[in-house]
Amino acid sequence: LKTQAVLEEQMVLVGTRAIIGDSDAPVRFADILDLPMILLRQGISARALMDDTNLLKKLEGRAKLQMNSVHAIGASLAAGLGCAIGTKLFM
Repeated sequence: LKTQAVLEEQMVLVGTRAIIGDSDAPVRFADILDLPMILLRQGISARALMDDTNLLKKLEGRAKLQMNSVHAIGASLAAGLGCAIGTKLFM
């Protein structure tokens, strides 16, 4: 099989200011590993969008919550339980 990228999207970190601050500066992946991450177990999520499987394994290993519902993730973000990675359209 041959693959070719057809679209690139900028990833965003979503969470309360208490967790991620209010800076517009890019966040390093190493810093994300120290945050309480919330991941979607299936479907469109950071895990489907990341090319580096080693980084993905690190993120999954340190995730605070893993959920099956986008709505539950949204409620968890609003409640300040953690943060999530996605595209601007997804979030």
